[in-house]
Amino acid sequence: MKDIVLACSRKADVFAKMAEYLSWLVLLVWVGLIAVGVVMRYVFAAPLIFQGDLVSALLVVFASLSFASLLVREQHIRVDLLTRHFSLKAQYYLTAFSYLVTLLLSALMITASKNLIFLSYMMNSRFDVSGIIAWPFQAVFSFGFLLLGTVSLLRFLEMVVDPNGRLSPGQSR
Repeated sequence: MKDIVLACSRKADVFAKMAEYLSWLVLLVWVGLIAVGVVMRYVFAAPLIFQGDLVSALLVVFASLSFASLLVREQHIRVDLLTRHFSLKAQYYLTAFSYLVTLLLSALMITASKNLIFLSYMMNSRFDVSGIIAWPFQAVFSFGFLLLGTVSLLRFLEMVVDPNGRLSPGQSR
């Protein structure tokens, strides 16, 4: 069981890093789109009609694809002011609890967005100004939370099956 969980955890880490690389590509497109939009609006006096909708959607895609990678690299926001005063063992249990809370919140986000995506698809929902189809962006949002929940679950299981492993108190992560 331990070997399976560790192998799955490593694979999920790889998927999270791949999603991060994709998110950086999305960010580059986002910045390029903003730059082109500024030039078109203020130099040529011809604003891009679709820019506002697409920039907003790409920002959500960027954030969604980055969630799991931030958790893997432990560069997410946490309250170190409180936790650094706890013992290593208490920090360990608090980390395990935080993985469970993240898993729960991810499941809630996926459940809540599932019906919205289905409805958007069935209604052929589009952004108001540009007319761009909305459901693919909503699906990426759910995918980001699915990946985050998977990483959280596997990290928690890794702490359970291998308490003296890489996530144990006092080990570098």
